[in-house]
Amino acid sequence: MARRRDAAAASTPPPPPRLQIAFNAEGHWITQRVHIPDGLQCVLFIPDDEMPTTEARAVLPAKIDRKDAIFNIARASMLINCFAT
Repeated sequence: MARRRDAAAASTPPPPPRLQIAFNAEGHWITQRVHIPDGLQCVLFIPDDEMPTTEARAVLPAKIDRKDAIFNIARASMLINCFAT
C-alpha cells in the first residue's frame, strides 16, 4: 500500500513557486501573491571599485528607525512584484 501512495505522490507535480508579500498601511493590509516565473534569474551588479566593509558601513547611520525599516522593506517587496507582473 505504501508503494501506491509513493507513486501517486511522485506523479503529482509540485505547486508553482510563489511568495506572499503583505504590509499594513495606515490600518489596512495590502497583500499580493507573487508567482515566480520559470527561468527567473538573478542579476548582480558588482562595482569595479572595492572598499573594505568596515569603511562602507561607517557611512551608514548607526541605527535605522524601525518604522522606516518596515516602510522601506514593504515598498521594496511590492516593487519586486511589479517587475514580475
